[in-house]
Amino acid sequence: ATKTPYTVALPAATVGATVSPAGNQTVTHGDNFSFSVALSEGYTDTAPVVKVGGSPIEAVSVTGSTYNYVLAEVKADKTVTVETAINTYDVTFEAGEGATLSQADQTVDHGTEVSFTVTLAASHNATAPVVKANGTAVEYTEKTGDVYSYDLGAIKADTAVTVETAINTYDVTFEAETGATLNKA
Repeated sequence: ATKTPYTVALPAATVGATVSPAGNQTVTHGDNFSFSVALSEGYTDTAPVVKVGGSPIEAVSVTGSTYNYVLAEVKADKTVTVETAINTYDVTFEAGEGATLSQADQTVDHGTEVSFTVTLAASHNATAPVVKANGTAVEYTEKTGDVYSYDLGAIKADTAVTVETAINTYDVTFEAETGATLNKA
């Protein structure tokens, strides 16, 4: 007797993941069917939510960011859905005395471009601020007066931004006039 073929409908495209195989697959009655979901960069912090006919199923194994699934003894048409979640990261800002930042602490999605400015107080404007992201120096992209612009680029991890400034220093020279005596204090 000929066994009935069934269709397992897998997503052809999923944001944040690649399903393999993709699209409609034919499975013979009673056979097992295996497929995998490989999470894309920026979607790896949370396991995918895979449902068959609306009911969630668990992966039988995980290798790195690839989740493997098996539909046991297929006896009907099946529709598989896959949902992913984009990674989010905390970006924190800490400015030293004499600096004001244009950004506040925030949570951003993977790949979000983050830019900000540092405005120096008149008492701290003789030298450029020292800006670091996770301990690595960040160079300013533009300077207008006492305002420095920075671009962190695409965020792909928690990022701590620190800003250090230096108070202005001045040389003072004393000259004694005729008949006067200077004493060093």
